[in-house]
Amino acid sequence: MSEFQIRTYRDEDLAALVRLINDADRVDGAGFATTEAALAHRLAMPDEAPRDAVCLAEQGGRLVGWATLSIRHEEGLDRFPASGIVHPDYRRHGIGTALMCRVEERAHRLRSDKPTL
Repeated sequence: MSEFQIRTYRDEDLAALVRLINDADRVDGAGFATTEAALAHRLAMPDEAPRDAVCLAEQGGRLVGWATLSIRHEEGLDRFPASGIVHPDYRRHGIGTALMCRVEERAHRLRSDKPTL
């Protein structure tokens, strides 16, 4: 399997990202299927910053994974919930691990002096 690259989200990635999520959901049955309108709405939420908190894995020009980091500064606590998906055909090659490491690095840069969860 060829090398993959991790990069940040761009607006033109929306359709490919929806396909990735829906392809994985057809296999996983996890209930994450979405539409372009729904995902665009989610990415526009205040606790999402797609250019800062969404990482994409690309291999051979194809989007094969994504991870997202939400940012929630709460009273007395910072929360950084993360989630991600790797296309079923590309699993077990370190893509998910690389994506989660990238969002974890981002969370460390964004944290304040408050405890983190």
